[in-house]
Amino acid sequence: MNSAQHIMMLSQHRYNRGMRTIFLLLSALILSPQLVAQSSMPMAHGGHGDHTHQPGPVSTALSVIIDGKVKVFTLADLKALPQVNVTVVDGKTKKDMTWTGPLVSDVAAACGLVDTPDTEHHLMHRYAVVYGTDGYAVVYSYAELLSTFHKGQAIIAIQRDGAPLPDTIGQFALFDSADIKTARRISNVASIEIRNATDTRP
Repeated sequence: MNSAQHIMMLSQHRYNRGMRTIFLLLSALILSPQLVAQSSMPMAHGGHGDHTHQPGPVSTALSVIIDGKVKVFTLADLKALPQVNVTVVDGKTKKDMTWTGPLVSDVAAACGLVDTPDTEHHLMHRYAVVYGTDGYAVVYSYAELLSTFHKGQAIIAIQRDGAPLPDTIGQFALFDSADIKTARRISNVASIEIRNATDTRP
């Protein structure tokens, strides 16, 4: 290779590097507004607490599914069950708020899933999946919903500080007094599906 060819190769190499740098810079300028817009969008889930979310439709009925059988509860149905007060720290204001509603276990008992010494062992195979109207979901082992096994109280809240829940939360919300973080709190609860872990055992 003579010196002229060597100079031409170096020039071509520098040209390619320069074009690649320009391409990367242009790509960054084009994509950066989109990335900024995406990063500023709220997360879309139904959790209620200090995490940003887009609420789903207002919940107006609660479906409880156990072994394929569905029972629908209205606000009046839940008011007719024994009421429990749960005081938790609000994720945004950091102030105590008192939520009132029936225990999840009492709602399940109204569907026939009753905690007794005879059913206790069977209930340990169970877990509950709670869905918000926007599809956000959390999971509880069934033992977490029973006062005989768990210190916390998991309720379907229908009042806050003695007043009906606002539309931003829906008619029903789920709270567990023992949860330290807020990710399992759900606004606009739409359904609770109680499953049997042994049904999906490998």
